[in-house]
Amino acid sequence: MIKKLIEKYRRSARKQRASIFLSCFSINKSTIILDLGSEDGSAIHDVLKGRGYKPENIYCGYR
Repeated sequence: MIKKLIEKYRRSARKQRASIFLSCFSINKSTIILDLGSEDGSAIHDVLKGRGYKPENIYCGYR
């Protein structure tokens, strides 16, 4: 039960962060994004899915 609650909160928080991100930036095919601390970049790719960006313009850096 607690795991389901936590996952619901995580999904909601991710959706809210994505909304804020997209409202602050105009993303197009020439946009270059440096995504620090996101491990494999899957989060930013999920946020930008269907938004007309080039995956090769996203650079991920992490430790």
